[in-house]
Amino acid sequence: MSHSIGPSGADPDDPAALRGDIEGVRADLAETVNALAYKADLKARSREKAKEVRAQASEWAEELRAQAAPTAQQLAGVAQDKAQQALRVAKENPGQARVVGAAFAVLTLLVLRGRRRRRREDRRRREVSW
Repeated sequence: MSHSIGPSGADPDDPAALRGDIEGVRADLAETVNALAYKADLKARSREKAKEVRAQASEWAEELRAQAAPTAQQLAGVAQDKAQQALRVAKENPGQARVVGAAFAVLTLLVLRGRRRRRREDRRRREVSW
């Protein structure tokens, strides 16, 4: 009778060695099946990826908030200083302030009309594309 060696290097006539080999193969097979099931479960994988992306976006947002807070405070101070300066100039030169105010009003109206026109054009394009 010829003796060959099993996958684990044990004697194939030894029942304990064969059971061990079978359990090893079953474990490998179960691992392979689980890996394939995971790859096939796109819904679960997409949920995991979405969760990771949300966590990363949340971290980035928190970092940006932390970075922006000092800058926002600084800009608020600068804006307040400029507003006080503009108020002082307006009190010193009321005629000039009226001209600047009128120019600002005209500019605001032009910007608003342009936006309204672009919105209408966008709506028309969307209606035509249907």
